Amino acid sequence: MKTTEPTPRRAARRKPPALPVFATLGVLFAMTFGFLTLGLAKGEDPVLGKEALATIHPKRPVVVVRKVIRRKIVTTVVPADPVTTAAGYSGGTSYSSSGTTYAAPVTSTAAPAPAPVVSSAS
Repeated sequence: MKTTEPTPRRAARRKPPALPVFATLGVLFAMTFGFLTLGLAKGEDPVLGKEALATIHPKRPVVVVRKVIRRKIVTTVVPADPVTTAAGYSGGTSYSSSGTTYAAPVTSTAAPAPAPVVSSAS
């Protein structure tokens, strides 16, 4: 016998809200893009391989830089008091109209090495 009772309907499935779906997709895309970018930055290009990276960026040769340090010794000669250096003591104070003059600085260099001793036996 047939009953006239209606068959129970299934509950309608609701779609998930759009915002969480798009947010999840955006986060997954950003993570995938970040991992691929880090791999490329390390030189792990899946298309080119590591051999192509070595030909693009060859190793630089080592450069040795020598620094030459030179010392110069500058000696300045400070003249004595102009009053006492005059020819003798004049007994009074004398001033010249041109003012006081000083000697130029003197630079000294090392003396050359002595010549080797040569004997008659050699």
